[in-house]
Amino acid sequence: MIATHNIKVNGRWVRAGEEYQVEQPVTPKKAETPKVEKAVEEPQTPEVKTPEVKAEQKTESKAKTPARRKKISE
Repeated sequence: MIATHNIKVNGRWVRAGEEYQVEQPVTPKKAETPKVEKAVEEPQTPEVKTPEVKAEQKTESKAKTPARRKKISE
């Protein structure tokens, strides 16, 4: 191509009337990732809570503290 004005091509200044070549950018191809088959997981059965476990959970609960009151400035 012939430049009609002073232009900068690929980091190099080309004067008007000078012939220059435009380099085509090379686009890298994406690397193909190997396909991985997902293992099928069996659904887990929920644990059955016995009355003994429920009683233990109730006794281990936190002690409730009274709500904090804000001071009123007068």
